[in-house]
Amino acid sequence: MIAIAAIISPVIVTIVNNVHSNKWRELEIKTKHFQNSQDKISTLNDLVTNFVAAANVLNTYEQTGGWQLKANARNQFVKSGSKLLPYLSPDYQKLMQDWLKLSQIDDKSAWFSITKHINNESVNLLNDVKKNAYSKIN
Repeated sequence: MIAIAAIISPVIVTIVNNVHSNKWRELEIKTKHFQNSQDKISTLNDLVTNFVAAANVLNTYEQTGGWQLKANARNQFVKSGSKLLPYLSPDYQKLMQDWLKLSQIDDKSAWFSITKHINNESVNLLNDVKKNAYSKIN
């Protein structure tokens, strides 16, 4: 009886350890996948925030700043908008392209209304980016 227990006991312990190790690995993989998803969403949130901030800075310089300040702000606006383009749905890509084209306008009142439109659309823009990111991640 003791001999049988001596043979079977290590086998049972090995099986239990393997099952536990496999479950632990699965949990680690799920955790890494979740963390990667969260990092991606955080990065996309930052892209939207940077775009809206760049629009507001450009509007401020359009209203008050000198030529060089406007040029730098315009470049930053175009850069931040271009970074967002791949993550947008086709409808928002079109809207973004329109905004980027309009960034070349040197009209204070036009820029005020463009910036207002961007600020009003910022939540929808963020939701669109997240929706597209979730569909690509999952």
